[in-house]
Amino acid sequence: LTGLEVYGYNSENQDLRGLLQELATIPGDFQLKLESGKAEHLLRSKDFIKVFAHPKFFHWLHLSLFSGSEKILTKLDCPNHKNALLDFIQELRTAIPDLTISTDIVVGHPEEIDEDHWESLQLLKRINPDTITLYQFAAFPNTPVAHLPPLPEEIINQRLKTIYDLSQNMAKIQN
Repeated sequence: LTGLEVYGYNSENQDLRGLLQELATIPGDFQLKLESGKAEHLLRSKDFIKVFAHPKFFHWLHLSLFSGSEKILTKLDCPNHKNALLDFIQELRTAIPDLTISTDIVVGHPEEIDEDHWESLQLLKRINPDTITLYQFAAFPNTPVAHLPPLPEEIINQRLKTIYDLSQNMAKIQN
C-alpha cells in the first residue's frame, strides 16, 4: 500500500486498522507493505500493532522523525510526539520482534544549534532504527526561513557525517 499518507487512511468510517484487518483475510501466500505516513496517525489507531503483527504484513515501518529537537520540529511545522512515539516503538518491537524501522532526519535548518543536533542523536539512539535517510535542509521559496542565512557547509557536513556514522554503528550492532 503506497501513498503520501498511508498511515492516515480513513474511508467510509474505516481507518487503517480496519483496512488491514480486511486485507489479512484475503486468501493466498503474499505479504503487504505499508509505504509511508505520519507516525501521529499510527499513535491514534487503536489495536494497530495487534493487526499489523499478522503474517500477511511485511514487518517494516517508515516513521519520519525529521528531528529530535522540539524547537526544530516546531520550525518544520511537524507535531512533536517524541514520548508517545518512543512508547509506541517499544510496544511494536515487543509485539513484532522481526520489525524493521526506517526513518528520515533533516539536518541543517538555519536555526539548528548543537543542542538540537544532540537531541536528534539521542532520539536515534533510543529508537535504534534499522535505516536512516538523511536530508540536508532546503528552504522553500517565500517561507519565513527562506530569508535566513544557511548554516555553514562544514557544520552541515559534520552533522550529516555524525548521524551517518551513528547509523553505521547501529547497523553493525544489529547485524
